[in-house]
Formats: sequence, C-alpha cells, structure tokens
Amino acid sequence: MPLPAWIAGVSAAASIGSSIFGAVGASQSNSKANKAAEEQFKQAEELYEYDWESSLRKYEYAKAAVDLERQTSENIRTYKTELAKKAWEHQNQIREFDYVNKVKQFNRAEEQFEDQRAINTVSSILAQEESTRSFNEAQIANMFQKEDLARDLSKALNTSAFAKAEIQLQRNTAMSTASTKRRQNEFEYQTKSIESAFKSQENTVAALMSSGAARSRGTGRSAGKAVQSVLALAGRQQAQIIQNMSSAEQQYKIQATSIDQAMVNTINNADLQIAQQDNNIDYKRQEHNQRLRELKASMDSAKASFSSNMMKIDRDKQAADMQAHYKRMLEPSLGPEIPKPIELPRSIFLDPLKPVKPPAPRKYAPQTQSAWTTFANAAAGVGNAVGTIGEVGQMAGWFKR
Repeated sequence: MPLPAWIAGVSAAASIGSSIFGAVGASQSNSKANKAAEEQFKQAEELYEYDWESSLRKYEYAKAAVDLERQTSENIRTYKTELAKKAWEHQNQIREFDYVNKVKQFNRAEEQFEDQRAINTVSSILAQEESTRSFNEAQIANMFQKEDLARDLSKALNTSAFAKAEIQLQRNTAMSTASTKRRQNEFEYQTKSIESAFKSQENTVAALMSSGAARSRGTGRSAGKAVQSVLALAGRQQAQIIQNMSSAEQQYKIQATSIDQAMVNTINNADLQIAQQDNNIDYKRQEHNQRLRELKASMDSAKASFSSNMMKIDRDKQAADMQAHYKRMLEPSLGPEIPKPIELPRSIFLDPLKPVKPPAPRKYAPQTQSAWTTFANAAAGVGNAVGTIGEVGQMAGWFKR
C-alpha cells in the first residue's frame, strides 16, 4: 500500500541530508584550515542545536504516534468487544426465540394429540354403540322368531289335537253306530225268527186241523189223498218258512259282517288319520327344533361377530392412538448456553526512548560524525514511527487498497 505523501517527503529529505552531511564530513576531515575549523565548529553548533531540536521533535512525534496507535488499538478493542457482545446477545435472542417457537409447536402438537385421542374415543364409542345396537336388534329379531316358531308349533299342536279329537269322535261314532246297527240287525233277525216260528206253529196247527178235517169227512183212499195233500202243503209251507229263516239268518250274518267291516274300516281310517296327525306333529316338531337350532347358530354367529367387532373397534382405537402418539413432537429443550465472548487482550505498546542529548561540539574537534549519528538515530526513530503509524492506519482501515 503506498505511504502518504508527507511520509515519502520526510524519507527523501533524510536521504538528501545523508548525502550532504557525508560531503560536509569529508570536507571537514580534509580541511586543516582554521577558518574552515571555525566554520565547521559554527556549523557543528548549529547542527547540534538543530539535531537536538529535531530529535526532541521526532521524539514527541513518535510518542504522539504511539499514543495514537494505543488509542486506535483501544478503540478497535472496544469496537470489537461491543460487536462481539451484540452478536452474543443476538445469538441468545435467536436461541430463546427458537426455543419459544419450538415450545409453541410442541404445545400445539400436544393439543392436536389430545384432540385426536378425544376424536378416537368418541368414534370408538359411536362404533361400539352401533355394533351393540345391531346386536340387540339381532337378539330382538331372534326372540320374535322364536316366539313365531313357538306360536306356529302351538297352533299346529292345537290344530292336530282338534283334528285328532274329531277323528276320535268319528271313531267312537262309528263304533256306536255299528253297535246300534248290530242291535237293530239282531232285533230284525229275532223279529223274523219269531215271525217264522209263529208261522211254523200256525202252519203246523193248520196242517193238523186240515188233516183232522179230512179224516173226519171219511175214510178210504180219497181221505188219504186229502190228508197227504194237506200234509204236503204244510210241508211246503214249513220248508218255505225254514228257507225264509235260513235266508234271514244268512242276511243277519251278512249284515253283521258288513256292519263290523264298516266299523273296522272307519276305525282303521281314523287310526290312519291320527297316525298322519302324529306324523305331521312329529315333522312340525322336527322343523321347529331345526329352526331353533338355526336361530341358535345365527345368534351364536351374531355374538361372535359382535365380540369381533368390539375387539376390532378397540384395536382400531389403539392403532389410531398409537399413530397419534408416534406423531407427537419431542419435548423441546433449550440448547446449551452460548459462551460469552472472550475479552480481547489489550495491546502492549513500547513507548519510544527519550532522546539523550549528545556531547556538545568542541572547537577543532571532529565532531561532525557524532552530530550525524545523532541525526541519523533521530531519522531512524522517525522511520520506525512512520512504519508504526502505517500499521495502525492499516488496522484501523485508514488506507484502502
């Protein structure tokens, strides 16, 4: 970076002075004249005073430069310390701001978690109530179907009982009617038998009377024929009566057999009808029992389905709660504290040495070299001060590249 113009001028002046003083020193060393010595002494005194004043001025300048550098370093230290403090405070604010936002997000997530659990609970209760209602409806329907089956069986039993009573009545009626017909048939046969007996007796009496009348009218052949004719007529009539009795007995037996057969047929038919009614009732009972087993199996299936639905509802609720739980955020924690900025060390500056006044020039003594050395030292101090000022200015940003 180029130095300021005034620093470059000082360096050029120092270079020119070095050349001049070298020439003067050479001139003094070569001159042996008194006049030259006087002039040299006078000039040495002037240079002595000038060098001393210049050394004091350069010392004050170097001291001011060091003070300026010290103040600049302190300003930079104060600035950097304040900047680090502001950055530390800003980072703490960001840290706390992030933590507050994370806490808000966590609280919001917890509210959503509780709301989701509440929704899951309500949904589970509604599903359980619906499943319970369906199961109760199935139980009610099953109970009504059982009542219908019991009523149908009772109706069939009553109908069969009435039918069997009617059939039994017909059976008893048939037996009673057959008994009456048998007595009537027997009465008719007995009546015919009595009538035939009276007719046979009448016929015998008539034959005796006719035979006696024929014998009373005379004897002989004609009377015998008359008696034979009467007896023959009586015999035929008696044979007719016997034949009628035989026919009546035969008719009585046939009629009795017919009555018994009709009664047996009616009884058999009644027994068949009763057996059919019993068979129908047995079939109805079997059908009733089968329907009861079907209803029981249906009810058992409904119970198993109800239990499975309740378990599924609980499982779905647990799964929904678990899913909501896994979506929960971890509880935020405040991160580690940001360390405070380390205090910057203070720069240490070495104050320039106070100039020491050199021995005064002596007349006729070669003192020019000593004066030159004093001035050269002062010039070197100025150079160091100039370099220090340049470094400080570069640190402070005085000089731009």
